[in-house]
Amino acid sequence: VSNKLAVCIGNGSRYDKHFDNSGADDLRKLTVLYYMNYNWRTELGGEFRIYLSNQMKENINSSLVLIDEEGFEYIDIPPLGDRLLMFW
Repeated sequence: VSNKLAVCIGNGSRYDKHFDNSGADDLRKLTVLYYMNYNWRTELGGEFRIYLSNQMKENINSSLVLIDEEGFEYIDIPPLGDRLLMFW
């Protein structure tokens, strides 16, 4: 069992596109994000970007779907204070 704590403090900090639990030696089962920035505004950025698999596309409101410069579809989830995101 392991934990990872990350704090992004702005100034362009971000994670590069990656997979959580890509298989092989990666034993992570659950990812949890908790946002504590209660005064967040759109101009601050910091949205959680999730790229969509074909299976996910079937269950997502298409008006929320955006396309990046490489043609991949995604949605952005604003980091609103007291928001909890969990995925596996």
